[in-house]
Amino acid sequence: MTLAAIIGIIVVGWAIFTFNRLIRLRQLGDNAWSDIDVQLKRRHDLIPNVVAVVQGHAGYERSTLEALVAARGRAVQATQAGPATRAREEDPLGNALQRVVAVAEAYPELKAVASFAALQATLTDVEDHLQNARRYYNAVVRDFNTAIAQFPAGIVAAMLRLRPREFFGLADPSERAVPTVPLALLLLALSATSLGAQRSYSIERFDARIRVNRDASIDVTESITARFVGSWNGLYRTIPVKYRTPQGLNWTLGVSLQSAQDDAGRNLRTETSRQGASIKYKVWIPGA
Repeated sequence: MTLAAIIGIIVVGWAIFTFNRLIRLRQLGDNAWSDIDVQLKRRHDLIPNVVAVVQGHAGYERSTLEALVAARGRAVQATQAGPATRAREEDPLGNALQRVVAVAEAYPELKAVASFAALQATLTDVEDHLQNARRYYNAVVRDFNTAIAQFPAGIVAAMLRLRPREFFGLADPSERAVPTVPLALLLLALSATSLGAQRSYSIERFDARIRVNRDASIDVTESITARFVGSWNGLYRTIPVKYRTPQGLNWTLGVSLQSAQDDAGRNLRTETSRQGASIKYKVWIPGA
């Protein structure tokens, strides 16, 4: 067997492997998009029921319901559009639906209705499935777009006339990373904090509630139960704000203390200082 024949066999084998890989990624993308489409249709079908139940008990919230119906109409009209266009129409629908549910929860008589509770549970299930489907689809699209952009796989992609696929959601990669990376960094900050390091007090309980907002900011509410020793009546809280990720990216976490209160709701005194890559808070009882 000549060298040319060996090279030819290698090239053909590589081409077949690359062809199969690209086709597989394309098929995964099609399947992932079908999953998203199913969840979106489920949400569209539930909205008339939501409107009927809420309107029957809180009819004067007319503008909120009208906004929801209008958003659903625009989303349904975009059913045949691409992922990017559908995402632009579906996001306002999701926001309008959240507002309707939030308004409805303000009425105790409505919350007690079994049909409303069932709708809430179904909507929560749909939203959870939709978010999971969106994350999976975007991950598959990222792998597919990377594969067809690489050389020499791009040659096979060009022969197959494969084009980059649209993401469903935020189009900018850095924006897509914002809601997850700061949360991981914040969790790291919480775990890296040494609350019990001070000898003048001991921490008996520490709870934290974390909420990720739509603008990618994060609200953290901490509940700390401390036992003080002697005349000591305050505690220190140190939070790292600068990190370097395993990928070599440098992150700076913007942290601000909104308020500090005791279990009776009274405001505590606070003092903030910067220590290198960390922020140190001192919280203590007024008048001490």
